[in-house]
Amino acid sequence: MITGKNDEEMFALMKEKPLVEINVKEICDRALCSRNTFYAHFPYKEAVLDHLTEECVNGIVNSTRALVETLADVDEDVITRYNRNIIRGAAESREKIAFLLQYGKPCSFAMRLSEAVYDGFLQNTLKAAPGISADARFSAYCRYLSGGTVNFIVHWIRHPEIP
Repeated sequence: MITGKNDEEMFALMKEKPLVEINVKEICDRALCSRNTFYAHFPYKEAVLDHLTEECVNGIVNSTRALVETLADVDEDVITRYNRNIIRGAAESREKIAFLLQYGKPCSFAMRLSEAVYDGFLQNTLKAAPGISADARFSAYCRYLSGGTVNFIVHWIRHPEIP
């Protein structure tokens, strides 16, 4: 898929120099695609960075999918598997996530990830417990969980000595 190749080449280029110094021709040359092909997938070079960000966020959010049908089915084993899934989701893109956490606007990747994880927690819980109301208190609880999860991931990624 051409977008994947563009992502990889953009990532490699951004490790070498700032985004403002990268041009579409460089990305195309490294990705072995034409400018027409590039523009068929992306309106501008920054869109490749957006795509890379979404790919990393989606990998983690997909790892937060519910493992049970109802909240009554949650036990210690489910919680352990759930946490391992989240770590695996982050581990698959660890290098890219570490880069995105330090690249560009401070905390923009972490904020995007936090919103996505929050939405996932909210939807998973409402599905598993249809009687729960999505009121301010429940929303605050989901924010607390998503914030803690994202902070854990950020800390783990920034400390490669932690297995």
